[in-house]
Parts: sequence; structure tokens; C-alpha cells
Amino acid sequence: MKRLLSFSALFLLVINLFSQGILISPINSRVWTAEAEQDVIALGITDTLKLPFFEDFVGNTNGQPDSKLWIDRDIWISNGFTNESINSFTAVFDHLDEKGKPYGAINQNRSIFADSLTSQPINLSSLNASNNILLSFFWAAGGLGDAPEIEDSLKLYFKNDTGAWIQQWSVGGNNAKQKMEHAGVFVTGTRFFHNAFQFRFVNYTKETGNLNHFLLDYLAMEQGRLADSSYKGYKDMGITRSSGSLLKDYSEMPYTHFKTNPNGLVDAEHCIFVRNIEQNTIGQQARFGLNYYNQYGTKIGSIVPNSQGRNIPADSFGSNCFPMPKLDTLSGNNPIFRIDYSVFSLGGNEFPVNYNQGFENDSFSYTQKFNPWYAYDDGSAEGGIGLDYTSLPANHKGQFAIKFNNKLADSLKGVAIYFNRSKEDVSFRSFKLKVWEELSAVNQPDNNDKLLYAIDVSKPAYTDSINGFAYIMFDSAIALPSGDFYVGWEQSQKYLLNVGYDNNYRFENQERFNPNVFSNLLNSWKKGFDIYGTPMIRPIIGQDKDFYFGTESIALKDIVLYPNPAQNKLTIANLPENSLLKVMSIAGRVVFETTAPTFDVSQLKSGMYLIQIEHMNAIRLVRFIKE
Repeated sequence: MKRLLSFSALFLLVINLFSQGILISPINSRVWTAEAEQDVIALGITDTLKLPFFEDFVGNTNGQPDSKLWIDRDIWISNGFTNESINSFTAVFDHLDEKGKPYGAINQNRSIFADSLTSQPINLSSLNASNNILLSFFWAAGGLGDAPEIEDSLKLYFKNDTGAWIQQWSVGGNNAKQKMEHAGVFVTGTRFFHNAFQFRFVNYTKETGNLNHFLLDYLAMEQGRLADSSYKGYKDMGITRSSGSLLKDYSEMPYTHFKTNPNGLVDAEHCIFVRNIEQNTIGQQARFGLNYYNQYGTKIGSIVPNSQGRNIPADSFGSNCFPMPKLDTLSGNNPIFRIDYSVFSLGGNEFPVNYNQGFENDSFSYTQKFNPWYAYDDGSAEGGIGLDYTSLPANHKGQFAIKFNNKLADSLKGVAIYFNRSKEDVSFRSFKLKVWEELSAVNQPDNNDKLLYAIDVSKPAYTDSINGFAYIMFDSAIALPSGDFYVGWEQSQKYLLNVGYDNNYRFENQERFNPNVFSNLLNSWKKGFDIYGTPMIRPIIGQDKDFYFGTESIALKDIVLYPNPAQNKLTIANLPENSLLKVMSIAGRVVFETTAPTFDVSQLKSGMYLIQIEHMNAIRLVRFIKE
């Protein structure tokens, strides 16, 4: 069942285009590398493939297609857009390029061909239609994302021996599906049987950024397939997802705060979910196990597969839960705790054993991170959230807030926000970031608000960084007592700021509205009724001058900035190779990027700046002063 959210003019609006439902964006952690023009020659053709062909996107680590199978990088591979998947990870089609940017300007009145997924060449020259070559796949429209409009579509093309692309299959946006549906197309045309055959999926969609999503998964192509397009011949059981964070209230939090009450801050158990796609039997017996690892890759515990199998009915889902491990003996300020789950099908998996899958779909990893922030979201933006100004004056003040509970008195150094791109361009809109110690009572005048800090932000900071969040760092630390506090914004004009929205989040893991979300449009605070997910806002906590995000990198520990303050040149000593430097304003706006360890800052205005240093999977933020 799709999670829909509706609102009155005075409540928070989960951004919705033409009343279709929630606005969806791909997972924010897009990793990309600069490439030449998007064509076959620039991207490169690998050795021609042979049948059978198989792709289920399992084992994908960077969110982009495997270049051994695909020639383009447009689609995004996510595990957050459906709870009805075939196994873990699904290809997502939207109106964003490989860097997470819209294709040109956002225009709600115009449609284009946007994302494409094109196979490497496949040699079919020795085959013909009598070989019954079938390309089968599973698809969905919308899922946990935004349901496409009726004029949107996902199309499949085959490439013939003249280089022409011939449409073979299409589904319209009026076929919104949460559960993934199966489809199959035979290769029949004589001109398709050549040594450089290719197939391509492409979506035709409105130019609205992170909206109108189609999902694609479990593609298989081989000769001698069934005479129909069903999947009765499949015998496969794969893991679809885990229950996610081991923490009770947050996806991530500072480790020093967690250790104040390690038993009370974790859930009672954690679970793994599987799907048996076989249709021909009454079910499959499965056994479940796992291994635990620390941040050094050392195995620190395990649970052997169950001695007795659990039956997973045919063409259905199942799960298995495990007791919660101890997390209070990890070392370091930002440790990680990895869980490698596994499922063993006692009846075996006959499909796709002989295919070219790079990874087995009966294993799945989840990493519990501890970072210097409080985060409800899991890093996956399935939507956008903002203030609904319907029927209100254009210059009317609006406020938004989300509540956090600080477990240990500490310092608040800034806020990380994921700014979503869709529907309308708000890249030039200003707002005020605010932190409150306390809000006035709900439905009462807001004159009892207790403001801790406010900073003017000239415009949202859209990033191409490894995790997509913008870091707005304060010029000085704010003393933050233990207990509740609130982070949000104030805007004085009528527009949708559009902050990322994680639709996988559920308060206390229950299907109930999120009580931590508040809006204020008529000088009193309201609770965000019907908001089930969470905005992607993370208060940054800690005493340290510099911060690490992602994987804490030994290579970034030794860097030194000089001179600081700087007038003309700034040098970063001990900078590891292949690092990217982003010089940002204190409000999180990227001023310029460089890879050079020494660079010119003479053109910058006087004041404090941040440098975001990205190396592999690690990010470090450091400050400098321009005199």
C-alpha cells in the first residue's frame, strides 16, 4: 500500500505535484565521477556480452549501474523506494542526472526523455527467433516514491543492425504500483539478431526533478525461455532489506551520548526480510544467520543459521528477527558496527544460478554508524517536505521545526540539511535557520518560544557531495543542555523550501504520525498530523573544532591548514591524493571547488569559511578565516 499524505492549508505539506502524493528523490548519497559526453563512444564499450544476461543490482556499492553491463549512468540504484521488491536494490528512473541534478531547468509544463539504462552490446548473431530469447524484468510505478502522471511512461527499446532503436514495450504513469509487476518481451525481429544488439529502458517524464518515479529490477535475458512472460520457472529466494537502525529513536547519534544509556537506546531486536519468488510449490524452507564486525573489519560475534527451517510460502515475503547485540564496547568517537545477514534456502536456488550475477542475493549488509549528529533519517530521501502557504499572503511568515532529545549536555556546532530538488526552483530563496530550546504550547500564541540561535541563509545549498547534505556551521558553539530542543527554519515569503523527506522512517517503528514535526503559519504551532516520515535535518553535536562524517579516515587526520587566517594563498599539508576540496560559506554554500593542496583565497570576502575535504568515503570539515 502506498503511503499517501494529505494536509490542510495550515499544516505541513509533503510536497505534491498535481495531488499525486509524496515527492520522491533518489538516495542522497550519489557518488559520481566526471565523464565525457553521454554516448557510447565516450562511455566506452566493453567486450561484447553473451547470453545469458542477468542484473538484479544486488551488491551495488555506489548507486550507479555496473559498467560491465551498462553504458550509461543516469539511473540511481536504491534500496528505499519499495517494500515490495524482488530482492535488495532497485533501479530508479526520475528527472535527475547522474550528479543528482535536474536535466536543465525545472518546467512543470514540458516533458522530455530523461533517464536511460542501456545494456552493453550483446552478440545475437548466431541466433534467431526460434531460440525463444526473452528479456524479462520486474517494474513498478511510484512505489514509496511519487506516482507518475498519466502522460509519463517507461519504455523499452531494442537496437537493430542499422543502429535504429525500435520500441518494444511501454507502460504509462496511470499504472501506479507499489508491488513490482513482471513483464517479458521476446526478441523476434530478424534485424535484431546481430553481433551488437542492445536494449534500453528510458522514462518520458515532466521536467520536475525528483518526481514521477519508475522502478526496474531483476532483468534476465536468455534463449529457451518459457513461451509466456510469467515467472513460473523462477526458483529463487533473496533478501530484500533489513529493519535498519539498531537504535530505538534515531538512525545515528553521537557515540558518547549513546553510552549514557546503551540498553535503553536500542530496539529489542533487529530483523531481516526475504522474498521467495517461486510459484510452483507450497513454499521454501529457509535458515537465517549473521556475523557481526567492528570498524576494523574484525568479526566480533555471530549467530549460526537456525537448526530448523522456517517456511516461506510461494511468491511471498518472510522475515526472521535476532536479539539485539551489545554496542557499548566499540572504540573510537565515531565507531561503526556492521551486520552481515545471510539466508539459506533448503530447497536451493535454481534461478539464476547459471547467469552472470556478480553477487548473491542471499546476503545483505547493514552498518550501524555513530556520527556527531542526531539523525532520524536513514540517508534516503523518498520525498520533499515544506510549508503549505495555500490561501495565505505571499509575504506571510512561516516556521517549521523538528524536535530532538539531547541525551548529554554538549555543544551544538551546526546543522546538516538535505535540500531536495523538485517541482519548482527555489535556489535563490533566503530563509533563517533557527534553533529553539522550547516552543510555545501547541495551538497557543507563539510568544513563549525560547530561541537559542538563528542564522540568515541566503539560499539553499545544493551539493554534489558524497552524501548530498549541506553543512551549515555556526560561527561559535551553542551550549546545549540535555533534554528536548528544536531545529528548523523561518521564511518570510510564499515558496516551498523543499527539505528532503525520508518515507521509510516510522516513529517507534509503528504506522503512526510523527509527533516530532511542527509547523507555524498563523503565529501558533501545530503538530504535523499525517506526517509519517521525517525531514532530513541533522543537528551537529560535539566539542571538536573539526568534524568527520562518513567513514573516519586516518589519511585525513594529519592534514594541516596554513596560514590561518589567510590573505592570499591557503595550503593544506598532508592532503591525500584524489581528494576533493569544497570551500563553503559559513551558511553551507559552495564558493568553489579544487583538488590542489594550495589555492588562492584572495577574492573571498573577509570572514569565516569552511573547507569540506572528501577522500574516498570520508569527509572532514575544517574552518579558516579570510583576512
